[in-house]
Amino acid sequence: MKKFVYYCVFIITLFSVYSCVDNVVSNNSGTPKISITSPKSGDSIRVGKNKITYTASDVSGGPGLQKFEVFVNGTSNGIFTIGDNGTFPDLYFIIDSVLLHTKVSLAVTVYNKNSVYKQSDLVSNLYVKENTDPPDSPTNLSLSKISETAIVLLWEDNGTNEEAYEIWRSAGTENAFGSQPYVVLPKNSTNYSDFGLLTYVTYFYKIRAKNIYGNSAFSNIVSTTGGTSGDSPSNLSASALGATKVYLRWNDNSNNENGFEIQRKNVSQSTNWVTVGLISPNSTEFTDQGLSARNTYTYRVAALLTNSKAYSNEVTVTTANADISGPSNLISNFDYTTRKVIVRWNDNTTQEIGTKIERKTSNGSFLEIGEVNADVKIFYDSIYTANTTYTYRARHITTEGFYTPYSNEDTAYIPLLPPKSPTNLKISEIISGVSYFLTWNDNSSDETAFEVWRKAQLNGIYELYQVVTKNSLTVTDLNPGIIYFFKVRAYKGSLYSDYTNEVITPLQKPTDLTGSVPTGQIRVDLTWKDNSQNETRFEIERRMTGSINFERIAIVGNNITSYSDSGPGLYRGNSYEYRIKAANDITASEYSNIIQISIPY
Repeated sequence: MKKFVYYCVFIITLFSVYSCVDNVVSNNSGTPKISITSPKSGDSIRVGKNKITYTASDVSGGPGLQKFEVFVNGTSNGIFTIGDNGTFPDLYFIIDSVLLHTKVSLAVTVYNKNSVYKQSDLVSNLYVKENTDPPDSPTNLSLSKISETAIVLLWEDNGTNEEAYEIWRSAGTENAFGSQPYVVLPKNSTNYSDFGLLTYVTYFYKIRAKNIYGNSAFSNIVSTTGGTSGDSPSNLSASALGATKVYLRWNDNSNNENGFEIQRKNVSQSTNWVTVGLISPNSTEFTDQGLSARNTYTYRVAALLTNSKAYSNEVTVTTANADISGPSNLISNFDYTTRKVIVRWNDNTTQEIGTKIERKTSNGSFLEIGEVNADVKIFYDSIYTANTTYTYRARHITTEGFYTPYSNEDTAYIPLLPPKSPTNLKISEIISGVSYFLTWNDNSSDETAFEVWRKAQLNGIYELYQVVTKNSLTVTDLNPGIIYFFKVRAYKGSLYSDYTNEVITPLQKPTDLTGSVPTGQIRVDLTWKDNSQNETRFEIERRMTGSINFERIAIVGNNITSYSDSGPGLYRGNSYEYRIKAANDITASEYSNIIQISIPY
């Protein structure tokens, strides 16, 4: 009876797990494909790290796969991203010891670059047993010298059940490691410092993990020579440029190397390293050519020091099925109007899913600064340092997830740039003819200040009036009756922007316009209030009531505040509208109020 209850509980739990995992499944057509080949339902797995073998592919014509997500009992157990070179990652899941002697379920969801996803069939009834296997091998062993007689080793801890790490050292030759480890370190260790190295003696190091069930495989071997200070390259990466080329990039951590040696081995054919390149000091990239399509290679880079080599980490990359043309005729120019570097190129293929753009300074290394979609042939770079020359290049990402060869390189110089010009200068009156308020748009973030320039009268000469740090100014020292002109520019150091638009002290419009018709006359007598200090005339306009357009009927001199309209165009029984404005040779005020006058029969 107890077994029956346990069985029912397990079935209910399994149904719940399956339902939970199935919630992330996409049933859309045109989804990627994913199949788990190992483990299979009913297999035994172990506490700790368990490997998944699988097959996966994107839908025909799709953008390519992006990542995998592993689910154990319906809960995410890890996310694994496809490398820049298109290489599928190793998948694994971690089982906690609390699940020992239970059964779990497993599923993997694959996503393409359009976020379309598909989940594998559920692998169920995986029995968790005690981990009686040796630990996984540490990887990416690297070496850095901290003095002429001391080094530090760094590596990746891949094990979940190791009890210790063994450091093995050989002095003088790579094959003299002996029968006992040099040092034993506790579990979860990821570094070790070795001191007291002898001058001009070459030391070789390798490491492995161990537990009561056995030893892992050894890591890669690294070496250095005592008495010569220099660090090994780090962060070596590799990307396939089509079928016959591999692009390598690394960090140069040494300041006294004599050059770099690039080594390669063909994974399927040989375990021996072959030197494929010797390049100059301070280099950080190398392109290996003449390779075979769909072949897997492993690379490492050595800094050539005096009487020694300091090796990088190792990377593995697989070349594409066929070469695809990369971008060509790349041109980069700085555009003064937009203040951006415009990068253009020719697109010679329909098999890309995007294009990556890289940039470097004259003494730097190329870094990726942006990516555009397929068939886009232009990129705008707006993040830069002035008075700097940049070099640009580009490469496509193919539908298979590989890279094409790089385009040609081209340079663009970013000059020292003045601040952006202020715009939309406006003037508003505070006290007529005496004080005004200036405002403008500040379009720059790095100006030192603004210069406000002023001139008096049309034939005057502009002079620097005031320097301000904000985008407004109150002007209070004007003479009534004089017309003033203003403009503004920004500056930074000795660099000046263009000027804004020009504004003029405004004429105040006439007000209180009134009119009357003398008894028995065909005449309209107008009066108004003069509010300006610097007009030269008033312009009187009239229209028949109901008409659209006003017509100017008279001009009177400055300071005049009345006018009598006796025609022509006036008739008994008609109604008329009037308005006036102040003006001078430079500008005019707004119109007064509009009045309506009827001439009786």
